Amino acid sequence: MDIQQLRYFVEVAQELHFGRAADRLHITPSPLSRRIRELERELGVELYVRGYHDVQLTEAGQLLLDPARDVLQRFDALKALVRAQASSARPGLHVGASPLTPPHSLDVLLDTMRSVDARMAGPVVLEPTAQLLPPSDELRTGCRGRSSAGRRAGCVQHAGDGVHLGRRAAG
Repeated sequence: MDIQQLRYFVEVAQELHFGRAADRLHITPSPLSRRIRELERELGVELYVRGYHDVQLTEAGQLLLDPARDVLQRFDALKALVRAQASSARPGLHVGASPLTPPHSLDVLLDTMRSVDARMAGPVVLEPTAQLLPPSDELRTGCRGRSSAGRRAGCVQHAGDGVHLGRRAAG
């Protein structure tokens, strides 16, 4: 069991729909369903009753939900604690990426960013974009552009703690 599986489990439990949960997690339903199935196999129980258009928690799923939320809250608090200390030391690079992004792609991105700006040698934080970017009212937009697929993309500067890269939600 890993933290990403718990995050996926809680999101599906909140939405009671794999498609909507996948949208909120910025992934497709197939890897989400696969990770949930892996968690169920590891635990030896089904966590959801899957219908054609709906999903319901099983008794085991209901039993797991509150402790899973607690673990995620504690995990995120640890990250925030460390980030606060690290960001006060020097700015770093924050990259929003899918957990399924090939490591080589991230290595190329990080090497390129560090060659452009030596300050990027500071701490690197890799997270899904939705978890990485602060609320939109706290953002100061930096270099905006469009990806090859025509989606809004670019970097966003957040006051004092480094450069945040990632795809912004359309809007």
